[in-house]
Amino acid sequence: MTEIGVRTMTKFLVIFFILILLCAVSVFNFAAADSIDAALFVEQKTDSVLKIVDDARSYIDQDPDRFYQEIADVLVPIVDIEKFSRGVMGSYASEKRLQKLPPQEQESVRKQIDRFSCVLQNSLIRTYGKSLLQFSGETIRVEPLQKADLA
Repeated sequence: MTEIGVRTMTKFLVIFFILILLCAVSVFNFAAADSIDAALFVEQKTDSVLKIVDDARSYIDQDPDRFYQEIADVLVPIVDIEKFSRGVMGSYASEKRLQKLPPQEQESVRKQIDRFSCVLQNSLIRTYGKSLLQFSGETIRVEPLQKADLA
């Protein structure tokens, strides 16, 4: 792949990663009046991740686990990974389906959801973390929502 192709792919992955972050941020439920706060929140978290990525260039070869943990420290508190995982698992992990199961099977399925959530979280952090390391100084601008965006 050419350098331009790699750079374009890197930009795409960074934007995709941030979109996943935006979609998965369900801890915070911002209304239209809070759109400035929401944009500031996303901008701060994005800046935090990009700073970690920039700093990691000096140690990633010696301590990759440190990098992934630092990314996780920013993202895990704001991403509802269980809800995200349930969405990926579809109807198999729906609360409606779980309620129809006997208690012992419910417990078994809940454990499967927990295991899947853990694996998915680690996979996302590692996959997108590696891609973000290719980020080379491009800027990302977060614009506040307009009322028209919410319609």
